[in-house]
Amino acid sequence: MDNKLSTDELYRESFKRNIGIVSEEEQQKLRDSRIAIAGTGGLGGICMATLARAGLGKFVISDPDTFDHSNINRQYGAFLETVGQNKVEVMKKMVNAINPSAEIKIIEGGLNQDNIPDFLEGCDLVIDSLDAYNILEMIQLHQISREKNLYVVKGVPFGFGASLLVFSPRGMSFREYFKIDTIENINPEEVLGNLDSIKRIFDTFFNGYLPSKLFQTYLEPDIFNPFSGKDGFDFKPFPSFCPAVYLCSDMVTLEAVFILLKRRPSVVIPECVEIDLHDRIFKINNDRRGV
Repeated sequence: MDNKLSTDELYRESFKRNIGIVSEEEQQKLRDSRIAIAGTGGLGGICMATLARAGLGKFVISDPDTFDHSNINRQYGAFLETVGQNKVEVMKKMVNAINPSAEIKIIEGGLNQDNIPDFLEGCDLVIDSLDAYNILEMIQLHQISREKNLYVVKGVPFGFGASLLVFSPRGMSFREYFKIDTIENINPEEVLGNLDSIKRIFDTFFNGYLPSKLFQTYLEPDIFNPFSGKDGFDFKPFPSFCPAVYLCSDMVTLEAVFILLKRRPSVVIPECVEIDLHDRIFKINNDRRGV
């Protein structure tokens, strides 16, 4: 920290170029706001860093993973020197290098039903950047966020585009959108032991995240299909391309800012925003097929 400047002076100097796009009052609102970010890898890490540069003052983060070499193509905190390091610790250090006064609370070990209330305590908004296969944690996060009257913003990058899903606490719920009546309806042992159940759940979520499948005009359809292997289901990671992940993160962070500052109404579930820059498509999808 520059010892010549007070904390308030350093904040004003660091983020004064925001003023004009946002007002002084809105900048202070961002400084006073707290966002919970579930997952600090690809999407979540970029969102955290971007929000820090926008002047957001408070974060709550959780991610049980460490960086590995496969993260370097897209994740904000992934460098050769950070391979093997805990993602939340790396991101905390990076954000405090942007804004030393940023408050960052870490929920250790990832999210579960017991610690999600603590994760959301005092937060103004939630960003869901959990991995696609963390279905149970995702359901629990959305359910408890809804009970706490919090918006949840989720982005999904695919191909050269992305989709933006905003779950309003007063609109259609995550469980309603994906037709999950109760958390207990998904039994991990039952699902993992039944290929048909896995396919049904995968199709439900995949169609809900990307209802238009805009990438299919230029990518092979099986590229995102975990059932294309000879042995049935294969927990392979989806391919991802850095520019699309950053595009998706920007969609998420801007929407979070608009919600915090009450700039304009959001497009909320069951509608979602889809963008594909390969084919220059922008659309608001209100087609519930597949969900």
